[in-house]
Amino acid sequence: MDLESEASLLKKVVRQTFNALSIHFSKSFNAPYLHSLSPHVDRLCGFTVSLDHYLKIYNMNDSIFELTITDEGNYIINFSKDMQGIPNLSRIRLIKSRVELFNATLDSYLQSHSTISAYSTARLPVIPDPYTIDYTKKSNTKKRLRNDSAKFNFKERKVETSNFGDYKMSVLDRIRLKEKSTKETSSRMEEKLKHENYVRSQMLKFYEILYQLSPKPSSKVTLKTFSTKQLISTIQDSISLPLSDSICLDVLIKLCDTLNQPEKLSIIEKNAIKVVKISLLDREGDHKIISSHNPHHH
Repeated sequence: MDLESEASLLKKVVRQTFNALSIHFSKSFNAPYLHSLSPHVDRLCGFTVSLDHYLKIYNMNDSIFELTITDEGNYIINFSKDMQGIPNLSRIRLIKSRVELFNATLDSYLQSHSTISAYSTARLPVIPDPYTIDYTKKSNTKKRLRNDSAKFNFKERKVETSNFGDYKMSVLDRIRLKEKSTKETSSRMEEKLKHENYVRSQMLKFYEILYQLSPKPSSKVTLKTFSTKQLISTIQDSISLPLSDSICLDVLIKLCDTLNQPEKLSIIEKNAIKVVKISLLDREGDHKIISSHNPHHH
């Protein structure tokens, strides 16, 4: 892969990781483990994002994200310290400037380097594996979550590998670990379900906006095409709820899948840009299909 393509991939990874983290913390206090965040980032980027991408980002500028490894060998990718535990609106402003900062760092890095090198995992800070971290500043008014910040003193990592296969655990530790991973899996499933229900509950609202934008039988135009960026921005302006770009995209994709009539409504990729095509819509028939898939209409 040439340097320019790799650079534009890394810019995309930074932007979409911020989106994925925002969604994660809008629904959960759990630590953003890389293995559970990755599928969301992959979907938003449209390609598989690896640890290597993050190590390259971290090597260029370690203030964009906080990247740590736990004493159980799990990677955690998080907002940088100054972005943790602050209101969402303040964070959105910081995200924008952080994305711009990374783009500028990367552009100047490329002027003096012919390859993009990765940060060594051996140099990452090690933290105790947090089952949940309390990122809210007002922890005294909230239920204390399992770890307090005193346990989070970073220590330099001495081992060269992230393979913890030889780590000898007592039977009790193994039982605890098994219980913890069961809890994590069920909380991940719960989050996934909550997200899916939320996406479905927004479909009718989105449909109404698309219907307003769609070609009408009286007009000569039978097909309208919008870039997803343009369409999402229109939707965000029309809806009173603040919705992230990635949630909007999820709803649009779900809407296309639910109606399952690509000749009327579809999302296609054209020259690496996602495009939404809208033809004449049958409002009454479509409403019935959407309502039958909506959690509130069973």
